[in-house]
Amino acid sequence: MLRDGDQPLLGCRVLVVEDEYFLADDLRSELEAIGANVIGPVGDLGDARACVERDGFDVAVIDINLRGEAAYALADKLARQRIPFLFTAAYWTERVRLTQHWSDRLDSLRDEASAVSLRRSAA
Repeated sequence: MLRDGDQPLLGCRVLVVEDEYFLADDLRSELEAIGANVIGPVGDLGDARACVERDGFDVAVIDINLRGEAAYALADKLARQRIPFLFTAAYWTERVRLTQHWSDRLDSLRDEASAVSLRRSAA
């Protein structure tokens, strides 16, 4: 539980990708209140991709549906760069698609990790 004045994210650079103005502004305010340096909010995928290319940040908060476009490719890019992120999703159908998308990737990562373990133990 945070107490007044606690800033657990002091100095942490957070990219906020959210297309709903009021949600984005509330999230920005909340993150800044606990010490984060907020990049954005950014409201579309093109601007978000540009931020990933040029802005250094520590973590991202991404709305999965930006003006009707799914943000999976953006998340995939962050995952390849080993930048932590979390998704926000307003609708149940988005959450279901999100689960399906990432479960395939997690299975692939598990298979890759198993293959690495087998190669190491065989060496």
